[in-house]
Amino acid sequence: MKWIICFSLACALFIFAIIFSMVKAIKKGEKLSVFKPFYIMVAGVFLSAFILFIPIYLDFFEGTGIVASKIFKTIAISLHTTIRLFAIDSDFEMVTESTRNLDAILRNAYPALFSVLYVLAPILTFGFILSFFKNIIASFRYGFAYNKDVYVFSEVNEYSVTLAKDIAKNHKKVVIVFTDVYKSDDERTAELVENVQAFGAICFKKDISLINFAFHSKKSKLAFFILNRIQTENKTTAINSIEDENIKSFTKLSTDFKDRDNTEIYLFSRSKHSDLAITTAIDSKIKVRRINPSQSLVYCDLYENGDKLFKAAKEDGTGKKVISAVIIGMGNYGTTLVKSLAWFCQMDGYTLKINAFDYDKDAESIFTSSCPELMSQEYNGVYVKDEAEYFIKIHSGMNYLTKEFDDVIESIKDATYVFVGIGSDEKNIDCAVKLRMLFERNGVHPEINAVVYNTEQKEALLNAYNFKKQPYDINYIGDIDTTYSEKVIIDNELEQAGLKIHLGYEGAAESDYWKFEYNHRSSIASAIHNKARIACGIKGVTKTKEEMTEGEKNIIKRLEHKRWNAYMRSEGYVHRPIRNDLGKAHTDLVHYDTLSAEKQDLDLKVGAYHK
Repeated sequence: MKWIICFSLACALFIFAIIFSMVKAIKKGEKLSVFKPFYIMVAGVFLSAFILFIPIYLDFFEGTGIVASKIFKTIAISLHTTIRLFAIDSDFEMVTESTRNLDAILRNAYPALFSVLYVLAPILTFGFILSFFKNIIASFRYGFAYNKDVYVFSEVNEYSVTLAKDIAKNHKKVVIVFTDVYKSDDERTAELVENVQAFGAICFKKDISLINFAFHSKKSKLAFFILNRIQTENKTTAINSIEDENIKSFTKLSTDFKDRDNTEIYLFSRSKHSDLAITTAIDSKIKVRRINPSQSLVYCDLYENGDKLFKAAKEDGTGKKVISAVIIGMGNYGTTLVKSLAWFCQMDGYTLKINAFDYDKDAESIFTSSCPELMSQEYNGVYVKDEAEYFIKIHSGMNYLTKEFDDVIESIKDATYVFVGIGSDEKNIDCAVKLRMLFERNGVHPEINAVVYNTEQKEALLNAYNFKKQPYDINYIGDIDTTYSEKVIIDNELEQAGLKIHLGYEGAAESDYWKFEYNHRSSIASAIHNKARIACGIKGVTKTKEEMTEGEKNIIKRLEHKRWNAYMRSEGYVHRPIRNDLGKAHTDLVHYDTLSAEKQDLDLKVGAYHK
C-alpha cells in the first residue's frame, strides 16, 4: 500500500508542478521570485523524487530498530539521495532492484517516473549553475564600469529598450544595465532581450532593488529608471500590483543612495501613490523625478507646437478669435489635454471652446469631480473681463461609431483643433480618419492629432492619402521612439525652462522643484504659457520687469492672473476665504481687481522670469 500511496502522491506533485509552471510562464507580468516557473519545477522534481525514495528506504531499514528511528533514518537518507540525484550522483540500479517484487503495473510505472526525474534533475541543476554564472559575469562587467556613467533600467520592455538605445546612441562611453531580465516564451520579450544584449547592455536576473550598485565612483553618474510595463491594462489588480512593485523599488533605491552625489531616479507612474512616495522620500542629495507619460506628451506638444492653436483660431464677429477644440477620449491623455487647454488658451484677444467626448456615461461627472470650479456655472461659459474665458462641454456615453456622435460633430462648424486618444492605435487612426471625413462635409479643415504608439506605423501613415490623391493631413503623436527619448525624459528643454521659473522665486530650492509635483507642474505650465505669449506678441513679454512700461506691466499682470485662475481650477482648486492646500482651497481665486496691490505684483513675476 505504501508504494501505491507514494507513487500516486509523487505523480500528482510532478503533474501539478508542470501545470503550475506553465501557467506562471504564460503570465509573464508576474515575476515573484518564489513562483517563477524554474523554481516551481525544481520544487516539483525534488519533492516527487523524495517521496518515491521513501518506500525504498522503509523496506531497507525494516527490522533495524524502533519505529521512530526507522522513520527518521528513512527521511534523512531519502533527502540525501534526492540531493545526490540533482548532483548526478545517484544509482538508478537501486530503484530497479527495490521494485523487482512489486506487481507488474507498479514494477514498470515506478522506474518509469524515476527515469524522468533522473533526467530532469541534472538539467535543472545545470540551468541553475548557468543562471548563477550569468549573474557573476554581469557583476564583473559592472565592476569594470566603475568610472563610467551608468544607466540602470528596472526591466526589459519596449519603453526601456527604446530609451536605453537612444542614450547609448548619444553617449558612446556610457554603460547600460537591465535588471529583472528573465527568459520568456513570449517572442517579443525574447527579441527585446536579444536586442539589448546585441548593443552590449549588462543584464542581471535579479530585481533592481536587490542588486548592490553602490560599487561605483561618486564622480560618475548613476541613473535609475523604474518603468515596468503594465501587461494587462484592463485589470486593476495587475495595475496596482505593478505600481506597488515600482514604488517599493523607488523607496529602496532612494534610501540606499540618499547620500550619493550624481544620482538620479526616474519613476514612471501616473498614480497618486507615486506622487506621495516621492514627496515623503527622505531628504537627500539624489535627484528624483516622477514621469507621467501622458502629461509629458501633452505638455511637450503644447510647448513645441502650441502656437498653432492661436494661428488657426477663427474670428467670431466680436473682435475675438475662437480656438475650437474637439477632444475624443477622456482617458489620461484627453483629461490632461482638456485641463491644459483651459489655462494655455487664456490669451488676450482669444476665447476657448472645448467639446470633449467619451464612451463612459459618467465622463462629465468624473471630470467635474476632479476640477469642480473649472466646470461650475459661475465660470464655465461665462465671459467676464480679465477673468479666464472658456466653454467646456463633456459629451458622456458617446461612441465615435454611432450616428449620435456624427450629428454632434457635424453641428460643430468652427473646429480648429482635434485630438484623438481613445485607446489602441487602430481605434485612434480609425476615429481620426472618420473625423476628417465629417469635418470635410462641414467645410472645415482643423488640425487633427491622433495618438499612435507604434513608431513604424506612424512613419507609414505620415503621408497617407485617398484614391483621389487627397491627403488625410493627420498628425500622429505619442509614438514610443519620440516619447521615450533622452531629449524628452532626461534633457528636456521644457523641464529646464520650468526650473528657471521656479528658481526665480525667493527662497526656492531646486530639490523642491523635483520633489513636489505642485511646484514642478506649476512652473512648467508657466514656461509653456510664456512661450505662447511671445508667439502671440503680447506687449512687454520679451522684456524684464525693469524694462516694462506701466501699461505693459498691467497687461502682463492681468493676463497672468486669468491664466493662473484657470490653471488652479484645472488642478482642482476652489476659492475659499482661508487657504488650505490639503483641501485645494485658495484665497486668490478671485477677479484681478479684487486682489491687493501686493498680490497683483506677484502676477508680474512669472511674466518677467522668461530670460
